[in-house]
Amino acid sequence: YLLVRNMGKLNTLALGNYRLNYGYGLVMNTDFNMGKTTMISTTGNRKTGIKKHSSTNEYLYFQGIAGSYQLANRWTMDAFYSYRKMDGTVDNRFITSIKDDGYHRIPRDFEKKNTFTNQLIGSNLHYNGKYFEAGLTGVYHVFNKVLKSTSRSYNKYYPYGRDFLNVGMNYKFFWKRFTLSGETAIGKNGKIATMNMIRYVPKESFQLMVMNRFYDVAYQSIYASSIGEGSNVQNESGFYIGLETKFLQYLKLNVYGDFFYFPFQKYQVSKNGTHGFDGMFQLSYSPRYELDMFIRYRYKNKYKDYTGEDKIKITIPYIQQKWKYQLNYSPVPELRLKTTVDMVHNSYQGKNPSIGFLVGQSMEYKFKSLPLQL
Repeated sequence: YLLVRNMGKLNTLALGNYRLNYGYGLVMNTDFNMGKTTMISTTGNRKTGIKKHSSTNEYLYFQGIAGSYQLANRWTMDAFYSYRKMDGTVDNRFITSIKDDGYHRIPRDFEKKNTFTNQLIGSNLHYNGKYFEAGLTGVYHVFNKVLKSTSRSYNKYYPYGRDFLNVGMNYKFFWKRFTLSGETAIGKNGKIATMNMIRYVPKESFQLMVMNRFYDVAYQSIYASSIGEGSNVQNESGFYIGLETKFLQYLKLNVYGDFFYFPFQKYQVSKNGTHGFDGMFQLSYSPRYELDMFIRYRYKNKYKDYTGEDKIKITIPYIQQKWKYQLNYSPVPELRLKTTVDMVHNSYQGKNPSIGFLVGQSMEYKFKSLPLQL
């Protein structure tokens, strides 16, 4: 890739491989997502726009040209075009699956390499005001064959067709210590996805965030990736509340609860209308720079298919509990020690659990007199 920045009114110019991320990812996001655990701290600070692609990932990137131009003091326009070969399973007429792991290790992987093409064009118009921000993103792309997944009970509403169009608007309002933000997007078939949140920050050491999302069961966007329990921006609604605060000088508390609902079936969930809960509690202690530690507990309960010894498949709650303790300590400036203890407890409701644990110790040493790190 070649990436040029800040040449007069040209903010960014990318040639070759690049990534895109706009709004909250309901239309376009090929960037890295941190997930719900760090969402309170990171959601409001995400950098959007055009980025270089320098990793070894062979799926989450575009290939072509992208540019960002400063139209006026608070207005920015991005435009991008991409043409690339992609991996997947293809028969004579249809693309039956897209291979998104980017791995080429065994003969079966190479059989799926570069089997179809995707051509994409799009734009983003962004306004950055003092009390209000907004962005409008439009993306159109076309495959050289029709995308039609192999028929399964759970993939009835998966993306289907040769060309796709998505348009979305993201927004952010600032009022005193409140921030209201979100994004609403619509697909070619008229179905929508929307995510909205309000953040309250009365002081630097306290943040409260409430978020609601609704992703229509038939909303289709190939390159969307956003906050949610499922892997796709589709077939999900949810309510999230999170809190981050510091107290007693050295203690920090992070806690969240996420209630979610899937109207239609999902992979390994052969039942309509399932719901679940994901919650986390983390307490951190950092009395000085050389020492910090935290203890975390995470609980998740959602439905999943279970096949017993009688070979009958049923859909029942699947419960996962995770505990983690981590200690970071530097007895001297050159030495950094990290100790971790993890435990996981998985079980289907009413069935025998599966338990696993890990104890780890790592060490990092930087020599004073040598340019060497061990």
